[in-house]
Amino acid sequence: MNTGRREMFAAIVHDHQAEGRRIRKATLNRIRSTLRSALNTALREGLISENPAARRPRAVVWTAARVEPWERTGERPSVAVWTAEQTAAFLHATRDHRLYAVYRLNALRGLRRGETARLRWVGVDVEHGTATICEQLQRRNGRLTARPSKTALSVRVIALARAMIATLGAHRDRQQAEHRLPPVRLRDLRHGAATLAAGVELKAVQEMWARSASDRPLA
Repeated sequence: MNTGRREMFAAIVHDHQAEGRRIRKATLNRIRSTLRSALNTALREGLISENPAARRPRAVVWTAARVEPWERTGERPSVAVWTAEQTAAFLHATRDHRLYAVYRLNALRGLRRGETARLRWVGVDVEHGTATICEQLQRRNGRLTARPSKTALSVRVIALARAMIATLGAHRDRQQAEHRLPPVRLRDLRHGAATLAAGVELKAVQEMWARSASDRPLA
C-alpha cells in the first residue's frame, strides 16, 4: 500500500505539472489527511477489516537485550512478540483463567480478537479437530455487531490439536455452568448485603463457603 500511495501522489504532482499548475506541499498533506480520515471512518463502520494505508511496524522479539532497557526505562517497541518460552510461561500462568481458551487460540492459532469473540460452537468440529473462521465481531456506530469476513483469506478452517480441543471443552463446560446462574450485577450484590444481614441467609453463605474450603486440597 505504501508503494501504491507514493505512486498516487506522484501521479497527482505529474498531472498538475503537465497542466502547468504548481501543487503545494500543504495541499498534498491535506489530501493525505483526508484519505487517512476516510479510511479510518470506513474501518470504524466495519466497511473494511483493516486500514490499508496504515503503516505496519515491524514486529520484534522480546529478547533479553530488549527486555533489559524496557525494565529500566519502561519504553517498549510498538510491536513486540514473545519467544516460544515466554508464550508457554504465559499460558501456564493463565491456565485457570476463564479466558484461557481465548489466550490459547490467539497465541497458537493467530486469531484476531474479533474472530475469537465471534467464534461459535457450531463452527467447532471436535470430531475432526477443526474450527471454521468466517465471521468477526466489530464495533459499528458504537455497537458490537457480527460481520462476515471481508476477504477470502480471512475465511479459513484451522486445525485444532487434542490439547486445544480439551481446552475448548473445558471452556464450554465453564460457560454452561455460568449460564445456570441467574444474572446479577455488582451493584445487586451490594443491595443483597441488606438481605444477607438479616441473619439466616448470611449464616447459610458462611457455612457453604466453609464446607467448600474444607474440601479444597492443601496443595
